Amino acid sequence: GRVQENLNALVQRLSVINDGDAITEIQIPAGPSVLANAFRLASHEMEMETKVWLVMIALFDKFVLGVTGLIYSEYNELLIQEGVLPKLKYKIHKSAAGSTNSAAEQPSETPETVAEEEHTDPGSPDELGQELFGNICGYLANRHPSAGASAGGMPAGGMPASGIPAGGMPAGGMPAGGMPAGGMLAGSVSTPANGPVTGVALAPAESLVGSINQMQGHVQAGQTIISNNEFIENIKVDENLVTTLQQTLFEERQKIFGAVDRRKIPTADSDVIDLVGMLFEYMLKEEQLPSIVKALISRIHTPMLKVAILDRRFFTQSKHPARRLMNDMISAGIRWVNDKNLDAGIFPRMREIVNQLLMDFEEDVNVFEHFRIAFEKISEETKKRSEVVEKRTNETANGQEKLMAARKRAHQEIRLLLGGKAMARASCNLLTKLWTDKMIFILLREAKGDQSELWTNASSMAKKIVASASPPDNEDARLNRVSELEDLQQEIRAALSTTQHAEKEALLLALFEAQKEVLAPNLDEMPAEIMVETPVAEVAPEPELEPEIASETLSTEQQAALEKISDLPFGTWFDFRDDSTGKPKRAKLSWRSTLTKKYMFVDQMGIKSVVISMTDLACALVNGSAEIIVHDKKPFVDRALGAIHRMLDRGVTAA
Repeated sequence: GRVQENLNALVQRLSVINDGDAITEIQIPAGPSVLANAFRLASHEMEMETKVWLVMIALFDKFVLGVTGLIYSEYNELLIQEGVLPKLKYKIHKSAAGSTNSAAEQPSETPETVAEEEHTDPGSPDELGQELFGNICGYLANRHPSAGASAGGMPAGGMPASGIPAGGMPAGGMPAGGMPAGGMLAGSVSTPANGPVTGVALAPAESLVGSINQMQGHVQAGQTIISNNEFIENIKVDENLVTTLQQTLFEERQKIFGAVDRRKIPTADSDVIDLVGMLFEYMLKEEQLPSIVKALISRIHTPMLKVAILDRRFFTQSKHPARRLMNDMISAGIRWVNDKNLDAGIFPRMREIVNQLLMDFEEDVNVFEHFRIAFEKISEETKKRSEVVEKRTNETANGQEKLMAARKRAHQEIRLLLGGKAMARASCNLLTKLWTDKMIFILLREAKGDQSELWTNASSMAKKIVASASPPDNEDARLNRVSELEDLQQEIRAALSTTQHAEKEALLLALFEAQKEVLAPNLDEMPAEIMVETPVAEVAPEPELEPEIASETLSTEQQAALEKISDLPFGTWFDFRDDSTGKPKRAKLSWRSTLTKKYMFVDQMGIKSVVISMTDLACALVNGSAEIIVHDKKPFVDRALGAIHRMLDRGVTAA
């Protein structure tokens, strides 16, 4: 119960004090094993009958072991006061057989989970960060091999390209709350009394940082001299990019260890270097991050190693400037980089920041705040520029949608007026080529559309034009129309004064001539060459509408997908598979047509990228050629440390 919890806490806290080298429960000073062994040895010095022996055991259990719970609790409190894993929390797990195992063997899932189960306030983000880092340190300490390891807490063979030491996770770590305000330098961790390598002095901070500085210089000199295009091409031709980058990062760490002699590096510092490696391993496995950005961010691996050595707060404080810069760059890489059009996004400016960081960062961690602010400004500018472009893209789509709807309605009205009537061909031509444009303009301009007074007047005038180009019913009607013709023609010309059309004047003159011809005296019928009985309007094609598909023709999965996307919120990101390259094309839902039921997607910079019908999109989701992207809003380093914590919690090791 409570005694076991205190023992578990002592194991982890004493392992940290032991420079990260794990201890077992039997090694706890005044622990149950030590006390029991002392009682056994003392008992052998006395000759007692069995009954007396049993009484002594009972008294030992009551007056010695019975009060150890308070002793171990006070023991933990003393360590907490000294800043050794002050936020450590435990949950006792029970095996299938009902036995209780130590928290070291069955650690809690996450600090947040434990806090919830214990109904305690999880505390501030920084407190949670300290607790998480403390738990990771404890897990690493417990998994540290007790024999055959180097002074750095790793097997002699080092770390493979996967970033995880062969034979287990790296050991050691730092107490979450036990570092000085400015961080802990290499060499500041005390050498364990039973250290694995005797007679070897720990490397001072200057040696390790100097080695990292040298490596940083090599990275800077070797990659900033090439052009953007060369850098991009080098990435494009490498099909095994992640493997290559993993090996490169591993080699960087090995060179640092080799330059100092890893045996002389304090275990805690060695483990911090390995933990930074794990962070970058996690970054390389980020599926939503373009390869070009993975390659770029890999270049700040060495500066981040130096930050972690100089200031452990990188792991515990969410607002640490170096941590925030890394979070912001990865977030921006996912959001603002299109590897098919790098110049249009944030990538060129991001590369400038990386190059400057490699040149300027020496040992003042505060310089990261300058780079963070600069990159934050760049990100904000990119966001605003993207929003402006996307707004214009949507306005264009909306304008086209309104134009399509207006054109459809105007042609519908003209066809209704013309259908089945015998009239002069010139009248039909003017109405379909000129008058429809006028009516489209009214629909686009008037808020009331086809309910407006202008629309009503235009429709009435169109009826007059149809009638004026048809033969009169009798002589009185002919005479009336002759007297009114000049005024009618002036009215038609005035109505079309604002309409622009290359053939406007020719169409007007043809109509006026036809109007005179149908009013000629003694005209029995119009000549066939100028008449149309059933006019065929030369109109623009109807908008391509999404066909109504019977529900029984869709599979169950397609129906579910169709229902899902029917109210999909704007801003949802998709990956569309590019059949030509096999690579996903990222696009954001930005607009949908109420007329054609088509969806429009824009790329990272707000430019129209994909237009697809609702049914086709549903089918694409089912067959896998399209996929909805779910973004994790948690910052990258938080996610990475959480994943490492879970991996250690499950006891995952790499061979």
